Amino acid sequence: MACSFSCFSLVSLWGNHLRRTFSAAGLSAQTVDVDNETTVHFWGPKSPDPTNPKPPLVLLHGFGPDAHWQWHPQATFFAREFALYVPNLVFFGNSTTKSSERSEIFQAVSVGKLLEKLGVKRYYVVGTSYGGFVAYRMAAMWPERVAKVVVASSAVNMRQKDNVEFLEKRAKKEKLEELMLPATAAQLKVLLGLYTNRRPSCMPDFLLNDVIRTLYSKNRKEKMELLGGLTIGKDNTVNLSPLHQEVLIVWGDHDQIFLLDKATELKDKSLLLILLKVKTKTKTKSNRTNDVCLFMFQYHLLMRHPYIRHTFSAAGLSAKTIDIDGETAIHFWGPKSSPDPANPKPPLVFLHGFGPDAHWHWYPQVPFFAREFALYVPNLVFFGDSTTTSAERSEVFQAVSVGRLTQKLGVERYYVVGTSYRGFVAYHMAAMWPERVEKVVIASSAVNMRHRDNVEFLEERAKVMSREELMLPEKAAQLRGSLAIKIRGHGYMPDFLLNDIVRVSFPFAGDPKALISCIQSVKKSI
Repeated sequence: MACSFSCFSLVSLWGNHLRRTFSAAGLSAQTVDVDNETTVHFWGPKSPDPTNPKPPLVLLHGFGPDAHWQWHPQATFFAREFALYVPNLVFFGNSTTKSSERSEIFQAVSVGKLLEKLGVKRYYVVGTSYGGFVAYRMAAMWPERVAKVVVASSAVNMRQKDNVEFLEKRAKKEKLEELMLPATAAQLKVLLGLYTNRRPSCMPDFLLNDVIRTLYSKNRKEKMELLGGLTIGKDNTVNLSPLHQEVLIVWGDHDQIFLLDKATELKDKSLLLILLKVKTKTKTKSNRTNDVCLFMFQYHLLMRHPYIRHTFSAAGLSAKTIDIDGETAIHFWGPKSSPDPANPKPPLVFLHGFGPDAHWHWYPQVPFFAREFALYVPNLVFFGDSTTTSAERSEVFQAVSVGRLTQKLGVERYYVVGTSYRGFVAYHMAAMWPERVEKVVIASSAVNMRHRDNVEFLEERAKVMSREELMLPEKAAQLRGSLAIKIRGHGYMPDFLLNDIVRVSFPFAGDPKALISCIQSVKKSI
């Protein structure tokens, strides 16, 4: 009985669960010989979908447990929008080498060779701690491959004296490996105390020893050599070149391993571009950093990348512009090829809300609906490249314009989906042409709105003088107010990112005054 209990490992059971989360996210564990000496084990897409390509994202773990232990909170989230590649760096997990190289540069070269072998030509990289050193080296060596970088709590500008001060004053250890490769429960407690800002909860020694046996016992000699092989922090001179990519620095403001001063120095020396401090009073450094990385990629990297247009193209749609009446031109996404007479799909028209262009509103739905419907996704007048010389500004005029577009395209009968402002347009289309509009979906669109509803909304909930202040944000403060109304619990967003959204997502083709007229026309007619 004693033997069976000693062989039982709670940590191993949890590790199996973490592997299943990777598998459930569409990733599989794979191994590739990147050259004659080095083998890299990694998690990557099980079966990429050629009709819906996702931008590749590489996650590089820190010095400690294997990759699936460090990145499991992110894998499920990121796999929805990115083709994830999560390697175990050499001597972590099942990655190994016969080479005598031990530097972070060698790790970077190994990951680069892996991606070459897999045919991944351009990608984003996120590196945390030791993985941040590797991410920096990859970005510096291959600016043509690494599109953007996140460096999380990783002092790539570390000096030898920083290491000495860390060991003597904060870790109170003689050697770095005593901290980073704990061999006893007492050593692991010290590491956990430095790694989290709040006091770590009491963990019994049997569980700490289980962590050491399961996560820190493999390749100890080689990992000690990796610590000794670091070129970063070898002397007191920082020899780093500025990166050409957009870079986000994410740092815990109470980080005890790499102090916040190192992040500030990176930004001041223009080695990297953006510093985002992370409060760590109530969460562990890793968990709060995870939140910010998720936020960064969802709202910044994704929004600045042509990925969203690619999802439309991959779904069989192409961007087109048609002059519908001599005054009005409509830009829209529609089927690339002629309908298949043997398998005709019912036409479906998506009408976007008041805000960014159509592809921003509908990209989550397009890949799904394009399987069953012939999709038509117009930019309504004064959105995207749709414009008019007419003085008309009402939602009725928008409905007439879309109706003329479908007539020009020979689409005689169709379904319509309209959200928010474009729910008004969908309603008017259905009312004007019951013989054309077969079915209607109206999403979050008060077509029964009264003037007093508008007044009450502006005064009591939006707390702005005019609707255009809310619907046409020109600065971060206005967009923050708009998001607070539209999205419950949208989380903290720094001004630099909100301003980026304003620049990228609200670059209306028409005069903003024309859009304001559209808003005012709605208030008068409904």
